[in-house]
Amino acid sequence: MTCRAALTPFFLILFFACQPPKNDGQVSEIQFDVEHSDPAAVELADSVLEASGGKLVWDKVQSLTWNSARGEFAWDKQNDRLRFKPTSSNKQYLINLKTQEGRVRVNNEELAQAEEVKSEISLALKEWQRESYELALPFLLKSPGATLEYLGEDTLHTGEKCNLLQLIVNHETTTKVKYVACVDLDDNLIKKISFFPSLEHEVAAYTQQWDNYKSYGSLTMSADRTDGSGPRRLILNESIDEKVFTEF
Repeated sequence: MTCRAALTPFFLILFFACQPPKNDGQVSEIQFDVEHSDPAAVELADSVLEASGGKLVWDKVQSLTWNSARGEFAWDKQNDRLRFKPTSSNKQYLINLKTQEGRVRVNNEELAQAEEVKSEISLALKEWQRESYELALPFLLKSPGATLEYLGEDTLHTGEKCNLLQLIVNHETTTKVKYVACVDLDDNLIKKISFFPSLEHEVAAYTQQWDNYKSYGSLTMSADRTDGSGPRRLILNESIDEKVFTEF
């Protein structure tokens, strides 16, 4: 593996989670699966994180807003809250990502039946899990329950060499899914991802070209991509109106 960044064994003991959905009080705390992860992959993941701005900067982000093909999103990152308005339906969600509970409005009327609300929230969380990785994969490579594997080198469509980093995600609300990221040898930024909806899938369901990297404060993130995938009109906010997460 070729990684052109200053990497040290210190990275191998960095355990962290970047606030994925949890079920506090209902399941035991899950940590990044370093035991079953390839040490070379762990080191590569840390180089990606540092190239993107680092954990300390990411942890301080207050809130983010953006839209994508899935819909409009507002994420209160510090308080684990989400507002989601899908493009495919006349629905809106206000979700507490810690408890995985929330409220749902359909056709301008809020749902009242608990089981119906629970079912809708479960569907929205599955969409959110995929959306969050397509937004912030560099910061989520060592999420709770995740495992990493280094797959060698490959060549991008531009002819540039990249390192292949495989991420297997194991969330409570979905089956295991897999991402393969192409990490540029020179700048350690992700330049392409491929998504596999299960471990049995040998062919990717889709790929995304990660380009148009910009500085968002001290972070470097890919948005408004030339292939139309991922986040558009991304904004990192110092503060956001409380009503965004409490009122429809």
